[in-house]
Amino acid sequence: MRDKKLHSHAALHYHNIIMSVMLLFALAFVVAGLFTGNIADLPKGMWRIFTCPAPLVTDFTMVGGLNAALFNAGLCGLFVFLLYKASGFVASGGAFGAYFLAVGIGLFGKTVFTMIPFVLGGLLYAWYKKEPFRRIILYPIQASALSPVVSILTFYGGFSWGGAAVGYISAIIIGFIITPVAIHTRTMHRGFD
Repeated sequence: MRDKKLHSHAALHYHNIIMSVMLLFALAFVVAGLFTGNIADLPKGMWRIFTCPAPLVTDFTMVGGLNAALFNAGLCGLFVFLLYKASGFVASGGAFGAYFLAVGIGLFGKTVFTMIPFVLGGLLYAWYKKEPFRRIILYPIQASALSPVVSILTFYGGFSWGGAAVGYISAIIIGFIITPVAIHTRTMHRGFD
């Protein structure tokens, strides 16, 4: 019993450290975005990033400026951090991977706007399977690496409500389907890389 308490205490300590690092990292990007370049250009740069049909290799520093790109990456990190906190997810090494994937791609193709439908798809899957979202949270966050699909369908050739609907619905479906595929893939290769 004593070993179980020690393990539980160590896991909680590890979780707190991971969550603190994630929060500080995201805040560092947000603050860097506020102080890199002219702050008056930030709203215009963020608007250009949010309304850009951003294929995966779109450099957001060229679209909206360095400050807007850093700010956007920080927002993506904060979004993932808040998802972890709200769901009661216990952070692990996999949490770091999904988090830094979100922040990294936040510099060249991903926004919070384009991440949301993947998360909604994951929430729908958790509701459908009657599982807590915290058990599957990593899969829709990782799937949001495909978020340029949303921005391309929404903004390519100018904004359209039809394109936005197709983009969001596609991403929700991907977010829903990715979890059972990821779970099966893990068991299919029996843990081998």
